[in-house]
Amino acid sequence: MRTFLLLALLLVTAPSLLAHDFWLEPSNFRPSDGETVMIALRVGENLAGDPVPRRSSRIVRFVARDMAGERAIEGLENEDPAGMTRVDGPTVIAYEGKPTPHVISREKFEQFAREEGVTHLAKKVDAQVRERFTRYVKSILGESTAAIEEPLGMRFELVPDRDLRSFRLLCEGKPLRGALVIALQAGGKRHEARSDTKGRVTLPTGDEGVWLVKAVHLVRAPADSGSTWESLWASVTFQR
Repeated sequence: MRTFLLLALLLVTAPSLLAHDFWLEPSNFRPSDGETVMIALRVGENLAGDPVPRRSSRIVRFVARDMAGERAIEGLENEDPAGMTRVDGPTVIAYEGKPTPHVISREKFEQFAREEGVTHLAKKVDAQVRERFTRYVKSILGESTAAIEEPLGMRFELVPDRDLRSFRLLCEGKPLRGALVIALQAGGKRHEARSDTKGRVTLPTGDEGVWLVKAVHLVRAPADSGSTWESLWASVTFQR
């Protein structure tokens, strides 16, 4: 167990995994009313991920929102899946983690910027970059309804329209223009586009299966954080 936990911690903190995705993976995207759904945290690429156990010290917010309101998702410490919730109707799951600092080489930092489409990276970067990253991830359970179009108030957030083809990208509650938004499907399909002046982007996510839509934004870290840069990661998973 101790070895497993150590490996899991390395998965979310190792500099070599900076550009790996982080997402929510429910046990059932289309649960029946009254069904209990297990919510797993995953880190990896192309929807092939490794488990990240629950660590309450790293969680800012882990909630489910449905027509009845918002409630916390409970779970067992250091266990995978990270949480569970009873579902009654269409539900949005949201997870926000605390900032995770680390040091990364200039080469890996620039590689991350290229892969994630971060075009506003400063030209002058130190040989060793002090960076921290924060995750803001969501998952949609059940049929898509107008409720999913309401932001949950996270600092960086992908908000899908009801059709699950159009998305709004918000940063600090405002539309983020020019960010690369990528849609991935298990099996290798990939689509991408940049957000317009209203933070909107439309992607061809109509094929059946599980989809992961993601975006990354890079900002200057707070002066007292001990980091120079902060990357904000947003994602949403759903099933057609």
